[in-house]
Amino acid sequence: MKTLLFGPSGAGKTFLAEAFKKFGVTSIDADTIEGLSSWQDGTGKKVSIPDDAGKDFLDNHSFLWDKAFLKDFLKDYSDIFVMGSAGNISDMFDLFDNVYFLDIPDFVQERRLQHPTRLNPMGNTEYQRMNAVQFADELKELARKNNIDFIGSTIFISAHIPEWMSVFRKLFKEHTITDFFPYASFMFI
Repeated sequence: MKTLLFGPSGAGKTFLAEAFKKFGVTSIDADTIEGLSSWQDGTGKKVSIPDDAGKDFLDNHSFLWDKAFLKDFLKDYSDIFVMGSAGNISDMFDLFDNVYFLDIPDFVQERRLQHPTRLNPMGNTEYQRMNAVQFADELKELARKNNIDFIGSTIFISAHIPEWMSVFRKLFKEHTITDFFPYASFMFI
């Protein structure tokens, strides 16, 4: 089964991809798939994003996935979890058997974007964080319009056991949700 977990910056996609791998589940952070994504200007030209990308850059460029590339990439997997997001994420939904949205409140997202252990540079500046929160709202609305199940990725995992249990039962045939607790500390703080 091919599953997409998408959400805004700071929702825990990278964390989940790594945690799933620890359980032997084939999962990948889409940001690590060479050739899948790129920043593009309004004409579709690929560009590099500066670390201090501000209003001018972010308002005039989009982070997009290449659907043909992803379709070809997924052919090599019968079961995989892809964690990621892009400005054209809804164009990718039909490539997956399951799609879930990782929901996160704005204040938690902002805090995570500034966390010292965060490796992704997006969120380093105040405008980047504001832009990321705005994009999160757009993704949330997109998920609602497409009747996609929400998974809360907030405060404490114990508050979300019922919704996570249904997902984890599908993910881990040999493990239980309690096996996952040791890896939840960063994501759910």
